[in-house]
Amino acid sequence: MTKILENLKKLKSSADFAAAITDLETEHTAATAAVAELEAGREAAIFSGGNLEKLARDISDAVSRVQTLGVAMEGARKRRDAAIEAEARAEFEVVADGAVKLKKALLAQLIAFHKTASELAIHAGEITALREAISRANKVVLRAGHADLQTRDPLYDLGKKLGRRVPDPLRGMQIAGFWPSDGNASALAGLRK
Repeated sequence: MTKILENLKKLKSSADFAAAITDLETEHTAATAAVAELEAGREAAIFSGGNLEKLARDISDAVSRVQTLGVAMEGARKRRDAAIEAEARAEFEVVADGAVKLKKALLAQLIAFHKTASELAIHAGEITALREAISRANKVVLRAGHADLQTRDPLYDLGKKLGRRVPDPLRGMQIAGFWPSDGNASALAGLRK
């Protein structure tokens, strides 16, 4: 029994504990049978002049063995269940760790996107300002009666080439309800901490 109890200290996995529980149950069954056998010999010892003190010690030792194996089985079952739970959690921790890595990658992409979009927003604002300046210049020459001096908007030419109207970039961003800024990128960078 000492060996089997010593081995319990080395167990870690649920499979190890399950195997140990099987061994303990076998030992417990045998120990219980030994107690019953010793108890059955008590009457014979009384009437045949046997050593009752030795028999009592043997019975006490056998009962103690049964109790010890019972405690060991209970403890092994608890540890087996805890190991099963820990092993199951470990599998989900792998999934969760993967999600954390994906989040870091997503944040990096969002930061890069907002930085790029912020630069695009600056260009979009400059495009709008230049288009408005061209429009004002065209109105001046048109009012003066020199329609032939008007400058065509490049977006108009692009629209003709594509066969569809090309919206003003700034206006397109406003319609989409999206206005990127460096502040967005900075705020996202703070989420990395």
